[in-house]
Amino acid sequence: DGVLGCHPRTCRQCQVLGAGAYSTFDGHLGNLGGSCTLLLLELERGEPEEELEPITVALEQEDTEVQRVTVMAHGMTVVMDRGQQWEVTVSGGPAGFGGKKIFGGKKGDGNRIMGGAAVDGERHLLPLWLRGAAVGVAQVGSHRLLQVQGGPKILYDGNAYVVLTLPPASRRPRGLCGNFNGDPNDDHSDREALGSPPLACTHLAPAPSCSPAQERRCAVLADPEGPFAGCHGAVPPRTYLVTCERQVCGGVGDPCPSFQGYAAACQAAGGTLREWREATGCPLTCPPKSHYQLCARTCEHTCAGVSAPPPCSERCFEGCQCAEGLLFDGARCVLPGTCGCLHQGRYFQIAETMLTPDCSQSCTCRGPGGLQCRPFTCPFGHTCGLRDGTRTCIARPGRCTLSPATRFVTFDGVAGTALATGIYVVASVCDPRDPAWFRLLGDIRDTGEQPAVMALHLFTPHGFITVRRDRKVWLNGVPTPLPVELPGPLTITETHTTLRISRIWWNWAPQGEARATLCGLCGDYDGATSNDLRGPDGMVTSDARALAKAWRAPDFTPPQIR
Repeated sequence: DGVLGCHPRTCRQCQVLGAGAYSTFDGHLGNLGGSCTLLLLELERGEPEEELEPITVALEQEDTEVQRVTVMAHGMTVVMDRGQQWEVTVSGGPAGFGGKKIFGGKKGDGNRIMGGAAVDGERHLLPLWLRGAAVGVAQVGSHRLLQVQGGPKILYDGNAYVVLTLPPASRRPRGLCGNFNGDPNDDHSDREALGSPPLACTHLAPAPSCSPAQERRCAVLADPEGPFAGCHGAVPPRTYLVTCERQVCGGVGDPCPSFQGYAAACQAAGGTLREWREATGCPLTCPPKSHYQLCARTCEHTCAGVSAPPPCSERCFEGCQCAEGLLFDGARCVLPGTCGCLHQGRYFQIAETMLTPDCSQSCTCRGPGGLQCRPFTCPFGHTCGLRDGTRTCIARPGRCTLSPATRFVTFDGVAGTALATGIYVVASVCDPRDPAWFRLLGDIRDTGEQPAVMALHLFTPHGFITVRRDRKVWLNGVPTPLPVELPGPLTITETHTTLRISRIWWNWAPQGEARATLCGLCGDYDGATSNDLRGPDGMVTSDARALAKAWRAPDFTPPQIR
């Protein structure tokens, strides 16, 4: 403003450009390939008087493609997954990350950032406010924008492009995005933070050679007369051109992700973008009652945005805009009168039902009037949890123990009697016609000191399995080494102390939960203890010793013993 003095530097950006390429806050260009997790940014907790929370931004890539962006701030973990729009998953705690290293493990590694949010996270529609607006997430055009109060902004196009914008007054950052000190040459000098990349995360090989035809497919990015010409002053196209050629000439063949990433970078930087999708053959399909706009204001024109100002961007981005007079509710364009509910910064579609975090209440959105809640309890054998981003009641595995020297304990917790030598029906689906039928027998023998389970025999529609105490396994009478995948949905795996036989169950009733009736020493697993001591004849007894005798396997027990 014409005043001489010391002024804060302007905001700087760190960008992930696709095909493994990235640019730090200070402009250092690098590339990393393979499948691994990258710690893009870490801001450590400030001094107590500053009241600054730690912030971490990580990226998970697979074969150089961005699969997930994870942000941890203010005690929350927010995950933006590839290919999604208008939603994120949120968990109330930090995701696991193996130390303060830039490089995480490969896919499936324990250091992979996914546990807290991707598996246990709850799906939230956008726009979204968390921790009293300390963290806000909105859909801006075709991209999702996450803003941390007093911290970074993260824009993700759901495909290949990620941009982190950091205000100049921020704490000194660490991570792959560099240290934001104006010198691109020392961005990766902090070896403690950097660590060493695992074998699954390597520096990319030189770009493959391109044919003239392939080069022409990407050349539109740098064309001074093309649709991106107005972007060149704000975002030099050279890096995006190289990324595009790597994608097109390296076998993928599709330049559209590079074009979309450059378009997002251009609009984020305030460049002038012209209509490019039709000219390049990269159409964007919009849902009913909406249309494509080069400068869409999707964030403001939402049902949630009517009730409270959403955390929108100052700039517009290309995307799908609802027709005049309609608002977007997270799935479709609707009339304002059919919008849902905004509750504690979270939007719910009309008629959407949700469970409270402890599953003690079930709440349904009845429209702008708010949520209507009623008491709720998970049924027996189920526990409150998250499945596929939705809070629900999840079936809890039952546990029956068989310890011949002492006694058996049923699924419902009833203690039986000590078992004599013999072969017993431990558990079985009562109806042999049930598709999920199985029959488990326990072979108890005297070892000289006390009776012990010497073998288990499992019958299923897919075969007959014997597991002996010495860890020898037979499948249909044939000795079988471990681990083994068996016919049908069965596997046997071995740990240091146990053998585990796992089985996949199906829900056979399309309109409700299918539950087979169980028989055997382990009881029926219905939550009631009064009927556990039920014999093969269906009669309940109080004589546990007589019950045990009745559940001897008739096909393995001589008549004189029975």
